[in-house]
Amino acid sequence: RARIAVDGPRKAAGRYDVLTEARIAAVSDAIADQGLIADIAPSPIESMARPQDAIVVTVSRAMVIEPDCDVPKTIYGPRPTHVWTCSNATVLGRMVVDPMDLKRGRTLTPGDGQTLAKGVERYRDDKIKPLNAESTEGD
Repeated sequence: RARIAVDGPRKAAGRYDVLTEARIAAVSDAIADQGLIADIAPSPIESMARPQDAIVVTVSRAMVIEPDCDVPKTIYGPRPTHVWTCSNATVLGRMVVDPMDLKRGRTLTPGDGQTLAKGVERYRDDKIKPLNAESTEGD
């Protein structure tokens, strides 16, 4: 999945003027018309070959490339050996939904401390609800 960011010239304190905001909104709407989602860049996007007042659109995409575990690697000494962590890297690559998360992660949403604290409180007071009894026998 690609991440699309839109940015424009910023004024003092990293803010956009009214015209720039309208231009960014129009570009974001045009991207949305194509079925894609564009976010406003959290920090200024540096582009060397653009006019001062240009709107910049960047597309970032990452891929997980699995290592070739069948080929012996030489790590310690002259004899090739298999690197046992290769299978771990392969499995991690197959579990990743968004490869960009491996590069920078995601921002976390605020947690609900009251709900979590009540769960700990029930555990400490030994008031845990029992699990539903289920049968594994067939009909």
